[in-house]
Amino acid sequence: MPGDGRRQDRHAAALRVRAGRGARRRDAGAGGRAQAVRLASGSGVPAHGRPARHLGRPADDRQAGAVGPAGRKEDGTGGRRARGRWHAQPVPRRAVPAPRPADRGGAGTGGQARRGGRRPRLGSRRGGPADRRGADQPQRRRPGPARPARHRRPGAPGDPPRSLVVLAKLVASYSAAADPVRAVSMRAYMRDQFPFLGLATPARRALSREVLAGRPRPAPGELRDIALGCWELPEREYQYFACDLLAGHARRLDPGFLPTVRHLVTTKSWWDTVDTLASRVAGTIVSGYPAAVSTMDSWLVDDNLWLARTAILHQLTYKQDTDSARLFRYCLVRAGHRDFFIRKAIGWALRQYAWTDPAAVRRFVTAHAAELSPLSIREATKNL
Repeated sequence: MPGDGRRQDRHAAALRVRAGRGARRRDAGAGGRAQAVRLASGSGVPAHGRPARHLGRPADDRQAGAVGPAGRKEDGTGGRRARGRWHAQPVPRRAVPAPRPADRGGAGTGGQARRGGRRPRLGSRRGGPADRRGADQPQRRRPGPARPARHRRPGAPGDPPRSLVVLAKLVASYSAAADPVRAVSMRAYMRDQFPFLGLATPARRALSREVLAGRPRPAPGELRDIALGCWELPEREYQYFACDLLAGHARRLDPGFLPTVRHLVTTKSWWDTVDTLASRVAGTIVSGYPAAVSTMDSWLVDDNLWLARTAILHQLTYKQDTDSARLFRYCLVRAGHRDFFIRKAIGWALRQYAWTDPAAVRRFVTAHAAELSPLSIREATKNL
């Protein structure tokens, strides 16, 4: 067709123009990079040509009219020009204005300092009811219905005594776990002295923990009432509960509790309760109040053999704190007693102290062999 040759000529010319432009761009790019490298090596401006805010000069050099290291003049704006490119300097942080006197607390702010003079939001911790009402207004409690009786604290007026509550719960718990078959053998072991429920010691103590769980620590008066109440119940496990309870709180008792201990020792007396009361209750009280030794002196010479046994055994757990002179004197005072439980107590007390001072016990037994009974000597020297 006519004109095709001219069209082809124009197309070829356009291709030549494009090729020339590409070559010039490549040459210009190579030259620009070389020039940027030269600028970077001489003036500290990075090769990429963008402002570098982490590069700067000391504040005393950024003054109007100062001349830089490459002979470039700096302006008074804190920056400098490097061949048409802006080299920014670090911008100092703005100082936080001091709070106004009205923002440091006063009427209507609850006397608390406010940062930046702003009041806290309603409902926040610092902007509570006192901030909304004002410090001069008292806090008012919203009226409501009276507290129901089931939410009253234990011991409130109208509630039964705590001791009765514990005893009722104890009887219900022990009775539900009674084992009549086992009770027969337990009663025979104690020579038919007392009736039993048939509770083994581990099971009984587990039930006792359930009875006392969640209850406040009893006061000495409540301990007395619970112990006396347990002594009124026929089965022997209730007396065991009282002994364990008193032993667990013996450090909180004072000599005023010793008359109660005397009553428990002389009532329903047998070695299973007397020994616990002697060593873990009476002995703990005397250890905390040395003046109570006079009570032990009077019990030693009492006609009731269980009180005498309590006096002999009250130092059973003292170990190195044992008053050896008092122990030996007590043993000699009752050495001629003919009852088995007194002679056994003398030998037991000496044997227990022999773990602490065997030489002293050996000397005492050797010196008083004629006065001590054979049972006492045999028990005292069992571990020597």
